[in-house]
Amino acid sequence: RLQEEYQPPKYTAINIPYYDSETYAVVDVAYTMLGKEYVWGGNYMELGDLLGNKSTTGTDCSGLCQYCYYKSGLMEETGIDGRWVTYSYSMYNNSNGKFVTLETAQAGDVVFTNFNSDGEPEHVMIYVQNNNNGSIKIIEAQQEGVPILERDVVYDSSTMKIRRLI
Repeated sequence: RLQEEYQPPKYTAINIPYYDSETYAVVDVAYTMLGKEYVWGGNYMELGDLLGNKSTTGTDCSGLCQYCYYKSGLMEETGIDGRWVTYSYSMYNNSNGKFVTLETAQAGDVVFTNFNSDGEPEHVMIYVQNNNNGSIKIIEAQQEGVPILERDVVYDSSTMKIRRLI
């Protein structure tokens, strides 16, 4: 569903629970991306892609996650390569980090969904918090025509997996 006139929420650090999470900085960076354009295959600003192309207008889902880890200073710890787009399945199969349950998820973890027939995820989002009502708050670059946004999604452990990259 396209969102016409999306207005990013006003953000202050006190809006985020789990402030003690090591990956809190990832969420902090993600909030600065709200409202930016979705660009398929886009890797944001200084990251660039294999050809050295750099988007200044927006990014896609995996580029958003990669950019947020890069800007937070955690990319080296994750083993994510900052020189080109890291696709959702690359982060999913990353040897660093571990899968976590919803109960142990922390702000800055990544949530994978839209698994293809080979079991590879085609979408990734940044986990913000558990709403304790069956839904989670995430930040995502969703699709063309929809700016990067924060929203609540129903969590389904059979179709979603959460991974802590560090």
